[in-house]
Amino acid sequence: MKNHPELTYPSTLLMSTEKKTCEALGKIAETSGDTMLRLLEDPGTTKEWLIQNAQHTLNPKKKWILAIDDTLIAKAHSNFIAGTSDNFDSSTRQIYRSLCTVVVMVTDGKSSVPIDHSLWINKEFADEQYKTKTELAIALIPTIVKNLNIYCVAMDGLYATKKMTGFFNNNKINFEMRIRSNSRIELQDKTSVILKEYFATIMKGKRKDSSTIKGFWNGEPAYFTAERYDEDTVVFLISNFQAAPQEHIKIYRMRWHIEKFFRTAKQRLGLKDCQSRKLVAQYNHILYVCVAYSLLQLERKSKKYKTPEEAHRRLRKKTYCDLIKHFSAPRQIFGVVYA
Repeated sequence: MKNHPELTYPSTLLMSTEKKTCEALGKIAETSGDTMLRLLEDPGTTKEWLIQNAQHTLNPKKKWILAIDDTLIAKAHSNFIAGTSDNFDSSTRQIYRSLCTVVVMVTDGKSSVPIDHSLWINKEFADEQYKTKTELAIALIPTIVKNLNIYCVAMDGLYATKKMTGFFNNNKINFEMRIRSNSRIELQDKTSVILKEYFATIMKGKRKDSSTIKGFWNGEPAYFTAERYDEDTVVFLISNFQAAPQEHIKIYRMRWHIEKFFRTAKQRLGLKDCQSRKLVAQYNHILYVCVAYSLLQLERKSKKYKTPEEAHRRLRKKTYCDLIKHFSAPRQIFGVVYA
């Protein structure tokens, strides 16, 4: 435990069966709520630790995809918590008081490790320090692609901006993103067309479920892929590398693993439970949730469980002290057993 202090807080997150406040977590660790709160107010764990976990968890024979997405963390009674604001949730079509964080996760399609995150602050409160979600995502990417063998970055349509595609092209990083159906693109002959209208003509009557073309968007060369889900639904993707339509679609679908992380983090790991008023504590709490999830992925791979949720059910049968010992063993924490 002394050699791995970063395990203390995430281990209590894994063990707790109630709301994961500092007081509740302190009872599990047989310490005070104030002590747990102090863990949140120091620098906390580092993304280098999570990068190391990813290196030993992911399959080196598979393509590693860096998935990026944001999520809202409900803070219904948080008038005094720094960084919270009334934000619109596109999934529920509701506005509620919340924190918003942009998360980066690496996945090989089977295992997934969240690496880092950055809190997005509403422009009203951030003033001159305001950054868009695109800018936050761009700042998170370089360290990860430098240390991990990332094949492609997969993102939702929110991030399909000129600034984002320019960043990827300038740094020679593959990307796969959703793009709006009414986007105007240029074909190779410089003809300007609306994306959905053009694909409607080339896919009509051919019983095609997918197709990829080459063209330009905002002056940059790009590949555009259309996938037909059903008669009424077609999804459009933009990327900067050549591949078969099904390969583009497969890579984008791997982004779904970050959605599964958000679900597990909120339902099982207490993502929304931190009650500290300090922004640094909120940030570190989310980072420790990432550590807890990465430990579940290590356990799932080691014991060949089907899901991290199954790994969680098995781990909660241990005592807190046994759990610390289980993950503190150097052969486990650095991946020898889990490789």
